[in-house]
Amino acid sequence: MLKVNCIFNAVQKDVYSIPNQYIWEENSAEKFQNALASPLVQEKIKTFNNTNYTGDSNIMIQDLNNILYEAANISIKKKIIKKVNSTAKVKKSQQSKWFDLSLINMKKQLCDKEKLFKKYNKDPYIRSSFFALLKKYRKARKTKYREFRADLIDQLDNLREENPKSYWTLLESLKNSDKKTEKSSNITSTEWAEYFKDLNKKPVTPSPNIIEFLRNLENAKVFTELDILITDKEISDAIHTLKNKKSCGPDSISNEMIKNSQSFLIKSLNHVFNKILSTGNYPQIWANGFITALFKNGSKDDPSNYRGLTVTSCLNIEQNYIMNT
Repeated sequence: MLKVNCIFNAVQKDVYSIPNQYIWEENSAEKFQNALASPLVQEKIKTFNNTNYTGDSNIMIQDLNNILYEAANISIKKKIIKKVNSTAKVKKSQQSKWFDLSLINMKKQLCDKEKLFKKYNKDPYIRSSFFALLKKYRKARKTKYREFRADLIDQLDNLREENPKSYWTLLESLKNSDKKTEKSSNITSTEWAEYFKDLNKKPVTPSPNIIEFLRNLENAKVFTELDILITDKEISDAIHTLKNKKSCGPDSISNEMIKNSQSFLIKSLNHVFNKILSTGNYPQIWANGFITALFKNGSKDDPSNYRGLTVTSCLNIEQNYIMNT
């Protein structure tokens, strides 16, 4: 019979930086597979498959991840995630794509003339010079904006049939180009952690009735498909459902890495999934995830006005797919 060992860990309040992500390019698949086929990585795969892991499943998952990291580090570029302060981020978001260098320079000249005009507002030459440049600036800004929108529309006409993904990306840009930049929230990372922790808070002491009910279920001799070991075909079918260009979890392992390592790591994945299935020991790294807060409405400084979306490990998603089919 299958066993489930539930271990309740305290929520960590520490704030960590987002790990660097791998950049998947057109030639990454070939390079990644060549790295997996190298003698060094092949030896590590062989050792992993022959190791009988007992107890903590986190060690097993970390060893599998290290094999993927070993191949990725010598074949795929990394995207370095830089920390940007909130002030700089807001300032950058206010800069529209159509607001080019010529408008930036004209705006600087206008600011200089405005300062001079405020100081000598009775001078007819300074006054006429300021308003002439202001009129020219406003006209140039409208022209640049119209040209930008017209160019986007032309691109949409060309991409609608040829490249649907780029089509919808440009359509979203066109839709949002009229929106004014709103101020970002002042919610700190600690406040976010406390909010989501309270949102998912569970009773510390489980109900005795629930514990007794679960024990009776474990001892009941009822046939279930979960009593059958996961097969290579089930893993392969699950891998085929993975989509490219999806966000990866805290382990930085993407769907592209899993799909292109299938022929090398199918036995390793079988080893992992069946070990977790038979022991009921769920790896902690798969329970971690990145929470993205999507604003709904109301005040941006109120965490309850956001909807949280969690991105977990792609390997975890693959195993869940197998368990649910």
